[in-house]
Amino acid sequence: MNDHQKKYYEISCFCRFLYNNSGEWTDGTVPILATTAAGFTYIAFLMILALCHVALGQQLNLHWLHKIGVTASLLTTIVGIISVNQTWTQEWDIIPISLQATGPFLHIGALAAASALSWIVAGQVARAEKTIFQVVVVLLYLSVLLGLYVLPLYITSPCIMDPRTLKPRPEVFGHQGAPMLAPENTLWSFQRALQMNVTGLEADVAISVDGVPFLMHDLTLRRTTNVDEVFPDRKTIAASWFNWTDLQQLNAGEWFLKNDPFWTASSMSQKERNLTSKQRVCSLEQLLKMASDHNITVVVRLRRPPRDHPFNSTWINETLQVV
Repeated sequence: MNDHQKKYYEISCFCRFLYNNSGEWTDGTVPILATTAAGFTYIAFLMILALCHVALGQQLNLHWLHKIGVTASLLTTIVGIISVNQTWTQEWDIIPISLQATGPFLHIGALAAASALSWIVAGQVARAEKTIFQVVVVLLYLSVLLGLYVLPLYITSPCIMDPRTLKPRPEVFGHQGAPMLAPENTLWSFQRALQMNVTGLEADVAISVDGVPFLMHDLTLRRTTNVDEVFPDRKTIAASWFNWTDLQQLNAGEWFLKNDPFWTASSMSQKERNLTSKQRVCSLEQLLKMASDHNITVVVRLRRPPRDHPFNSTWINETLQVV
């Protein structure tokens, strides 16, 4: 699973957690990101204001509201880092990988910031009364500037490397197909993944009450089908308690157009929207046939049916027979 897929998987799991507790599909990362962006913008504004005061030789006196705001932003950042560390400790390993892609752009930003600070540094040096202070400030600033200029020699990024020296393309698996472009675990989603030249496909497999392995991630059918409309009295029971005939009556694509969970539905063509709206619950056999036609690998994650399900003890064998 690559960096982008991991991020999608974590966001998707978080949104499912909110859905399971509220019954409504919402992208819970939006308010978190918006609040974070507002906090950092606020802090950046105060820093710029402070630098302007320093450049003019004035003392910065923060209003008590700003002091509360800075303290709240600092505490929120600390709590956020601790929470992320406890929930996704292993994700810290992704930071060096992410920096390989963002490093050159961060470097340009750092150079721009250092250049913008030059007039403030020059003003402080000119107003300083002690020569030793002037020398220390100038040497420190020039050292930072020199370090920024030689930093590209130590940045290993595909953005600035010779294409001939790049490593082979990593293997990319379509997790539930291409769930940001089409309804997850549907044939259309896997077709979209194949269009992205993935190495393999990954799907979640449950088994129906009459022994047909089918693709479904959630325990129930509510989030990704119209079971509320077709079988309102059975909408909260496990998906494995439906037979294959009933499952085929459900629409597995309209929810994607209605909720637009990843803000991609609006960019679909009319043909793509029509295909999406006609999606049905996909069986494992249908997925394997598609994979065989394209000679591509399939990885499945099996979901065990409830304890009193007729295939509770033989669900693996039933799935293997289809394979």
